[in-house]
Amino acid sequence: MVISHIFKNSFLFVIIISFIFSDNTVTNDNFDTAFHFYNNAEWDSAQFYFNETIIHNDLKISPELTITAYRNIGNSLIRKHKLEEAKQPLEQSIFYAKKYLGESNQYIVKAMNSLAVISSIKGESNNAISYFKQIIQIQMNVDSTKYNLLGKLYNNIANNYNDLNNFDSAIKNYKVALFYKEKTFGKGSPKLAVTYNNIGTIYHNMGNHDESIHYFKFALQYKDDSYAPSSLAKIYKNMALSLTKMNDFELAKSYILKAIEIENLSESYTHFSNLGNIYNSLNNHNKAITSFSRSLFIIDSLKIDDPSHYANVMNNLGVTYLNLKDTTTAKNYFNKSINIYKSKAKLSHLNRYPYYNLAKCHLENNPDKAREYAWKIIALADSLYDKNNAIKVDGYNMLATIESAHKNYVRANEYYQLAINENQGYTNILNEDSYFHVLSRSSLIDTYIGQIDVVESQKLFANNIETKIQYLNSIIKLSQKSIELIEFIRDRIKFSDSKYKLMEYSQKVFDSALHATYELYSINTSEQLVIDFLNLAEKNHHSVLKSSLQDIQAHDFNDIPIDVFKKEQELRSEITSLENKILESNGQSTSNESLTNKTIEYDGYIRKLEKEYPNYYALKYTRLLLDVNTIYKHINDESLIIEFISDSQFYYAITISKEEINITKLSDKNEVDDKLDIFLKSLKKVNKKPFVKYGHEIYVGLFNPILSYLNDKSKLYIIPDGKLSELPFDALITQTPRKKKYNFTDLNYLINTVEINYLVSCTFFNNPSKNIEFESFLGVAPVENFSTHNNVEYNILSQSEFEVSEIQSIFESNNFHSNYLIKNSATETNVKNLSDYKYDVVHFATHGILNREEPKLSALLLHDSDDVNDGILYSNELFNLNLHTELVVLSSCESGSGKFQIGEGILSLMQGIFYAGANNLIYTHWKIDDQITSEFMINFYKELIKTNNLSSSLHNSKLKMIQNKKTANPRSWSGYALISK
Repeated sequence: MVISHIFKNSFLFVIIISFIFSDNTVTNDNFDTAFHFYNNAEWDSAQFYFNETIIHNDLKISPELTITAYRNIGNSLIRKHKLEEAKQPLEQSIFYAKKYLGESNQYIVKAMNSLAVISSIKGESNNAISYFKQIIQIQMNVDSTKYNLLGKLYNNIANNYNDLNNFDSAIKNYKVALFYKEKTFGKGSPKLAVTYNNIGTIYHNMGNHDESIHYFKFALQYKDDSYAPSSLAKIYKNMALSLTKMNDFELAKSYILKAIEIENLSESYTHFSNLGNIYNSLNNHNKAITSFSRSLFIIDSLKIDDPSHYANVMNNLGVTYLNLKDTTTAKNYFNKSINIYKSKAKLSHLNRYPYYNLAKCHLENNPDKAREYAWKIIALADSLYDKNNAIKVDGYNMLATIESAHKNYVRANEYYQLAINENQGYTNILNEDSYFHVLSRSSLIDTYIGQIDVVESQKLFANNIETKIQYLNSIIKLSQKSIELIEFIRDRIKFSDSKYKLMEYSQKVFDSALHATYELYSINTSEQLVIDFLNLAEKNHHSVLKSSLQDIQAHDFNDIPIDVFKKEQELRSEITSLENKILESNGQSTSNESLTNKTIEYDGYIRKLEKEYPNYYALKYTRLLLDVNTIYKHINDESLIIEFISDSQFYYAITISKEEINITKLSDKNEVDDKLDIFLKSLKKVNKKPFVKYGHEIYVGLFNPILSYLNDKSKLYIIPDGKLSELPFDALITQTPRKKKYNFTDLNYLINTVEINYLVSCTFFNNPSKNIEFESFLGVAPVENFSTHNNVEYNILSQSEFEVSEIQSIFESNNFHSNYLIKNSATETNVKNLSDYKYDVVHFATHGILNREEPKLSALLLHDSDDVNDGILYSNELFNLNLHTELVVLSSCESGSGKFQIGEGILSLMQGIFYAGANNLIYTHWKIDDQITSEFMINFYKELIKTNNLSSSLHNSKLKMIQNKKTANPRSWSGYALISK
């Protein structure tokens, strides 16, 4: 074998020497001239001279010239798109290579590679794969150490498997390609980034977006400054697409903006279209239209020939106008999209979108037309794929929706089941683990919601109780599946705005589950159904805040080093600062690019943190479970928890005492909400008659049905829902006055009979009424010279200095530690450095800014003498504080008010305060006089030092105000509220 190898090498050496010293000048000249034209892409001239080389060359002397010439003629024809013509010279090249140089040599590898490329271009992927596998076998015989070449060949096999939608085989071959590339260039080389991107793309196509993002992050990690901007932009774009599929729209927006930032203008048109889709998902339709228009402008101005993309943008504009309820304009765009696809564009998965949307447009009025469009989606899927695919999922969902809308419920259920089967992709059973693998999680939620609608409609026609119970159980089971999936998606979204959008979208599921569970409970009053109802309420109350608090717990329990925690905090702080600049400037700030970069950096840091601290990751994504027995254990005999919850029609009350748990259906939701609006308006304007009238009617609607559970209870823990989050329950009127003339002091308020405080959640319930030693205090009072950027003059709070000084003296007189930041020491920088000392109580006496439209811009105003920060402590900046205190008091205007967010309650300063580490918060519902606030707070702290009980101290302070005719007006005392984590 060794002799044969030596002989073979000697033979080649002789041929080469003969070639060098032979009289073959004409052949050499022709060959050199051919290569000159070949390298300059002058294909016709190159072919001519390669043919001349073949004619004049002596094969016996230098077969390599003829072999190479045939191959390059074939390659020239490929460049000219004459694929069939190219095959013959390539096959000739292989023939002579085998005849003169043996069955395994580099010339065969190169010619067969060109034949494989032809098959790939023609879409003959199976042929291409066969060629590449043969090439690999030959190459292993020739030289198995050419790792770079082997990596490229396996990469090409993977590309073709991808074209066949054989994702498993594609991934396997990409990973082999990655192995050879690592052997060639070493781990961490920028040369690996493309393969990581390819693997990520396959996982994206499979619906495993968690894994796709994992590989896209590797691709970004391994790139360097020499990496081509267009290739880097492609990775950022892919990351954005996967994040969009995971409903993480805010983060997706950052990645697509990064792609736009580094991409050439001529290539950026696709990114602007993706950006428009993200804006649509965030309900920012004007920005969506701007982004789509930008994409079209680039195509038109640069005369880019990409009809598929043009058609896709037409469809996306149609979706935007459909969201804006302009169906006529939407239909026009959808039809334009279809016409472009039919006349100019290649068949692709994009074709399905206008068909889907036109089916949606015709859903109610023309079901036959809608069905026609839906079946076109199915047909398209069958023509493109031979395995499960997300296109077919959408097609079946649409068919089911059409049938459901027209009361063909059996057929609708059949189609929904087909959608579920199709969506499973590469798994057999849908459970939480398989949510990593479903082709489209959003489409699966749509399927579940559709199935729930069908069963709810069928339930209306149930003719006996047994059938009705079956339907109710089915609704509950479907809702549970859907909620499990919603939580899975929500927990993996990085930023709260995207989480809020998901919860809004999924509210229908919670409403259906609550309504069905209560109906079943009214038939069979079992405790388990009450617990199930309570679990639903808890999943739908402050879900985003609770997941944030769980993140903090995960930090604390896993001993993450302080420098790592501080780095995360710094990144969050920089992001919030940039966000606020942009929000204040109405999007005109130059900070957009910096925010994009910082958001991407933060995302990478969190992923790294989760990888390096697996216990932190596990705890962070472990679902919080409510344990009623723990609540029974911690609640005392005198207390009652009331968790209010609403579906689309009614308010309900879940009551939990030491002995039992119950559900009660209350009043019509809209009726209570309308009364609540009048009640609050009359309370704030001190309009006595409507205040008493509606205060009593609301009490009757909410409490009369549960009066039996309130017997002998002196303390209520209330978890409000919906508009009830704005209601000061203390001020409700339990009995209307019998006398025609009466004072505010004389009224029968609910506070006269029970002590009230509020809870974020009963999942965390751990006896909040217990006494706590309050032995240290920090007061913050800027008093004057408040920072502001909106040209509003804020009045001096002279009483706030007195307020903080008096409270400090109360603590000092009891030999407790106290401190204060007054006037020019009450800066944002000093507040942000509070973690240097842990206080039991942190008290802010200052102005508050309320921004209902953009809650992130609600803030506490601090002194403007700050050289480092702007002196406005915005709501989202509170998340970056490190307080770890028992109590924060916001003695400021409207600190508990804000925008109502479905599933989250009022978005106010509260969320940030709790995330910063506070266990309890006292806040205000509305603006209260400076003098009254000061007196109230001083009385409260005197009570607190005596009792060490927050709830009773606040309660007693309010009762004192009611007893004083000057402050008995409920506007003066009922605006203060205590909420516990």
